[in-house]
Amino acid sequence: MKTTSAKPLIKRSAFPAQSLLISPAYIEAHPDTVQHLVNALVKAMRFVNGRTAEEIAEKLPPDYFDKKDRSAQIKFIRDTLPTYAKGDYSFSPAAVKLVVDAIQASAFDSSPEGQWRATGENSKVKIDQLYDNRFVRNAMREL
Repeated sequence: MKTTSAKPLIKRSAFPAQSLLISPAYIEAHPDTVQHLVNALVKAMRFVNGRTAEEIAEKLPPDYFDKKDRSAQIKFIRDTLPTYAKGDYSFSPAAVKLVVDAIQASAFDSSPEGQWRATGENSKVKIDQLYDNRFVRNAMREL
């Protein structure tokens, strides 16, 4: 968070980061595909949460480290591991509200599109329409 007005928001709740953004129409038309995607995300999060940075790095394709400092990349993985989702991987209303509040605390640019985003109908976010934990609950039961 770069803006001073957004920093107090972070202390309120965990900031949900690992997620899938899928349109409601696609979810409605392809629930089995969505479930497979969520299952894969839950498996990946369980893998990451159960391994060290070195173990994670060993599973990355060799070309991931091309033109990169391997030890710096492993340090980056180690440093960011605490920020990954844990537990049941669902979103709470408080966490989703935190994201919305952080976005709304950010300045939009002065372009017509930026101002439309800041003040138009699209800026009125309904928090309960931003997330759907049913696929996560299914994954937690199935896996």
